[in-house]
This record gives sequence, structure tokens and C-alpha cells, in this order.
Amino acid sequence: MDDKTEFNEEWPEYDRFDDSANDEASIDDIRWDLINDHLARTGSPLKGGDKDTLVRTMGLARCISGKIRPVNAGLLMFSDDPEKYFEGARVEMSVVSGPGCSIDNVFEGPLGFQLGCALGFVKNVVVRGKTQEGRNDRTYNWPYESVKEALVNAVCHKDYRISEPITVKVFPDRIEVMSFPGPDPRIPEERVKDMTMRSSSLRNERITGFLREMGLAEGRNTGMRKITSAMEDNGSGRPFCETDTGRTYLRTVLPVNERFLDETSETLIPRKNRRNTSDDVKTRIMEALGKEGCMTSKELCAAVGYSNVNNLFRRCLAELMEEREISFLYPLNPRDPRQKVCLVKRRPLA
Repeated sequence: MDDKTEFNEEWPEYDRFDDSANDEASIDDIRWDLINDHLARTGSPLKGGDKDTLVRTMGLARCISGKIRPVNAGLLMFSDDPEKYFEGARVEMSVVSGPGCSIDNVFEGPLGFQLGCALGFVKNVVVRGKTQEGRNDRTYNWPYESVKEALVNAVCHKDYRISEPITVKVFPDRIEVMSFPGPDPRIPEERVKDMTMRSSSLRNERITGFLREMGLAEGRNTGMRKITSAMEDNGSGRPFCETDTGRTYLRTVLPVNERFLDETSETLIPRKNRRNTSDDVKTRIMEALGKEGCMTSKELCAAVGYSNVNNLFRRCLAELMEEREISFLYPLNPRDPRQKVCLVKRRPLA
């Protein structure tokens, strides 16, 4: 699509930041394959449409000074590198066992992709469960639903004009999720701390809408309630939020379940630091694909606990393919930009 167009009347100008045109970017910076992948994942009837039509229909561009420019939400969701336009548009996650001892991961790329990778890491590396003797239900160090809602809330409410990234810090006794800025100054401090604050509007309504289509975000003002409810159901301590007088940040704190207090640092850190065998990695690859379905190599890599694709991970993928346990979604073109890794479906024996 050309930056100049004769359809100026069809492209109204907007004031909301995530729905505003970005004059420093080109419409070519929005990738058709990322849009189409989103539409395929969400079951949209728009799937397969040409880029020109999709950009118009989905409201991914606006007219500014007689030119077509992508909106900020479009760049954050459907460009290769949102940080090119929004410094700090990433998630940094650290698993900390003590002073100077941590595992650091950085999740970058389109917001839906980085959020999915971060949540995969949480689900497959951070969250651990125990079954109490004589009972069928499991108790978790942190219920996945609480961590998920805290992180999704951070992504949906971050001001992407602020260069500080979202941070997630996993300590032996708590998880801290921090985003910028903080809540509306008109909200009383006690409502912030006890997580009963409500908002009549969303900072990033377009971004939240896309994440909702992906099943990552839900209805307005439900996140805090889901965090506290999941923690309560898990028998965990009550979560809380912190901010400063200037409301420049929001820190959500999730205490670890007390049954895991003595072992959290021992079960999280050594698993990541010890030398993984091929069997370890292959098992985690199979488990991740079994839970999540087809995944890109980067998503799968994060899900099994690596921040980058390494030689061991590549070798394990190759071995599983030789064993016909997994396959490419597009086997005839391994370098297809839409490429994903999938479990091989087994036909039941007659």
C-alpha cells in the first residue's frame, strides 16, 4: 500500500495514542503475514485477505497530513520490532535466587508474541505444583492464572511512550510485576494496595482488543479480581500492589505459597543452571507442544526455558523430527515466515 492515497476521507484522524497514526513509520512496516497469522489463530473470516483490505478493515492505519500511516497499535502488534518505534516495548524476566545470582530472559517482538513467550516460560519453568497426600487437588507455588493476569494487565496498561520495559522478577518468596506508569492519581491509595481499584477507561483499548481476540486478555476490570481469586483458591497469601506518590509505576506483588518457601530457590534455579541432557529438553519440547499446540521455534524455545535458540535445542528438534514425533507446519518450505513446529498426530490403532 502506498503512503499517499486518494482515499483521504476514508482515513479519519484519532487522538488516542494506541489508535493514533505514527508519522515516523511506513505502512510497509506492518507485516501481512503477522496480521494473517493473528486472523488464523482467532478464527477470523478476514483470514487470507490482501494487505490493503486488511489494513483498512482492521483500522491499522490513519490519514495524517494527506498520507497513510500505521497506527501505534498496528506497529506494536504486527511489526517485526516494535522497539524500533517504542523504546522499552519488551518484557524482561529474572529468576533470582540470591545476590548476584539470577537467570535473565528478554522477550521481544510483536506484543502478542512476546507475551505468549513470557507466559510459556512462566507456565513451563516458573510454576510448580504439589499434590498433598490424601487429596486430589494440587497446590502451586504461584497459580499460573494470577501471574498471567498480572503480566497481561501490565502489557495492556503500559504507556508505550515511556522507555522503561515491563519487568517480572521471581524471588524465592514472591513475584513482582512492574509496569509504567502507575494508576490514576484519583484512585485512593488503599484501593491500589488491596487491588480493588477500577478504571472507567483503558489506556490501550486497541491493543487490549487484539489480545482479547487471542484469548490473552479478558473483560474490563476483571484482571485484579482474577489475581486475588486464583491466589485465594491456591491457599496463597494475599497479593497487593504498590506505587509511589507520583504514580509513576505499578508493582504487583504475588507472595509464594508457604509450602514452597523453603524450596523455591532450589527447585527453580538449579533446573535452569544444571547441564540439560537431550532427553530433558526433548521431554520439555513434547510437553510444551502438547499443552500449547503448534509453536514457532522462538515460542517453543522460551517455553522450555531458554532465552535463545542454542545448539542443544536445535539438535533436539532435529532428533524429534527424525523420530517422527514432531514436524514442521509447512514441511515443503522450512524457511516459510509462518513456520511452526507441531506434534505429529497419531492415528488410533484399529
